[in-house]
Amino acid sequence: MSQQGIPSRTIPDPFRFAADGRSLVGEVAVALPLLVLHVGSGVSVAMRDNGDFVVAWSRHVMREARSGEIVAVQTHTTSIHARSFAADGSPLSDEVQVHSGLPAITLTGGLPNATPAVAMDASGRYVVSWTLREQGRSSVHMRGFSLTGEASGPQQRVSPLLDAFAREPAIAMTPFGDFAIAWTGPSGGESNSGIYARKYAAGGTALSQAIATENVVPAVGAQMATSVAIADDGGFAVSWLGRSAAAGGGTRIDVVLQCFDAAGQLACPPRVVPEPDGAPRQRPSITSLGGQRFGIVWQ
Repeated sequence: MSQQGIPSRTIPDPFRFAADGRSLVGEVAVALPLLVLHVGSGVSVAMRDNGDFVVAWSRHVMREARSGEIVAVQTHTTSIHARSFAADGSPLSDEVQVHSGLPAITLTGGLPNATPAVAMDASGRYVVSWTLREQGRSSVHMRGFSLTGEASGPQQRVSPLLDAFAREPAIAMTPFGDFAIAWTGPSGGESNSGIYARKYAAGGTALSQAIATENVVPAVGAQMATSVAIADDGGFAVSWLGRSAAAGGGTRIDVVLQCFDAAGQLACPPRVVPEPDGAPRQRPSITSLGGQRFGIVWQ
């Protein structure tokens, strides 16, 4: 128990496994103990070939002011953090705050900083991307760090300035440091959303503007659950759950794939992953298989 009888929690500890499933180092404490009421809204891990890895997470602190049984004021303070580790689980850096400035605060239930995603290159450099929510809007940001936790520069906005509802980024990086970020954003009205992507050179220089993916058929409602993978030559692919009108009424949900070249331009038409059993799909995840080959798994 921590001060004032409030339990102190840290994020779930990661495990590392060999290819045959054997545990290599057991649990590794990631976060430093803090006085918090709740920690959550996402944990992301990335690793380089020698086994060094980085963990990024969102720390959510909820505070309440009560009058008897009535909650008078409830504030949520959320910040994004990261820490790198050697292959044996020993820390290579202190915990670092990823975003610039103070932790974001909101009086509503929404988390102002959330859904972190991290990717690492062969040198140990890594980039964290996350959703920033403020004043009823949301945007996607990113920031790069060295293996030892030094920031390579200030945070950068990834989504367009006029995009008021960008969220839930995914990120992938080549061994040489080039990376791609994909996210969900508005498309054709408040109730609809689309999938967008942007390519960056090592060091964080943008190689493209935000690019909207295409749909095999007209989209209906929310397009979501974005995942991205990148090949060594810088070409990348994005997968997501696409909602479209179903024959006979209603909507159907498909896993959709679209690829981009190394400059971040559309390189192939969108493709729907076949669903032979007709069952709905959830949570697709895409990975590079070398060359221009990609593999997708889903629930």
